[in-house]
Amino acid sequence: MRFWVLVLLLAMCISACSSTGKNKQEPANEALVLFKQGEEAFDKKNYRRAIEHWQAVRDMYHTKELTTLTERKIADAQYAAGQTIEAIAGYENFLKQHPGHPQTREILILLGKAHYSEILSDDRDQTATRNALATFEQVQRNYPDQKDEAEIQTLIRQCKDRLADNELYIAAFYLKTKLYVPALERLQHLHQTYPSYSDMPKAEFLLAKAHYFTDDKEQCATVLNELEGKISDKDLRKDVLKFRKKCNI
Repeated sequence: MRFWVLVLLLAMCISACSSTGKNKQEPANEALVLFKQGEEAFDKKNYRRAIEHWQAVRDMYHTKELTTLTERKIADAQYAAGQTIEAIAGYENFLKQHPGHPQTREILILLGKAHYSEILSDDRDQTATRNALATFEQVQRNYPDQKDEAEIQTLIRQCKDRLADNELYIAAFYLKTKLYVPALERLQHLHQTYPSYSDMPKAEFLLAKAHYFTDDKEQCATVLNELEGKISDKDLRKDVLKFRKKCNI
């Protein structure tokens, strides 16, 4: 990133020096100074000041290259400052305005991480999780076999786990309130959509319960039998044994 910044600044200097009119030189020179001040502020973690400098550059000196760079830099500073909603808007606008840009993959990852930082607990709306997942899967699909592939896979897995957590939370609520058919549908969806879910034994236990309470005791027994060898949590094992004994399964 710094290499391209230096190239652009050099181009600005050449452009300013080659301009014949004083009025053409001054905006370029001032933009150069402000841009460097933005870099210095960013390095000192003074993100608010960095944003102010780069916004001033963007608004006062218009070239395609400089506008593109300042848009990216402003979004980076917003993300670093924890202004994730603003950063998301900035990254999305960048991708829309500059399709096929050499930094597209890098910006997609930052966009995904910005969405990821907005993820809520499993009992709340999961829009941010879905947005993060969609972005990381786009990176994986469009840019395979990169050196950070393992990190992208981990982020995808964590997003899917959170979505499965949400399905499990809702299903457990349905079971508690005796809405057995919706609970069964949620748990079947979870089982089919997130087969690598980290808490699958708990989900399968609830699935067995849902089958039992919808009068499908045979399928309940099948799920419990398949679950037997998967349980490592002692408390869950006790709950399963207690349920089997109570229901004579």
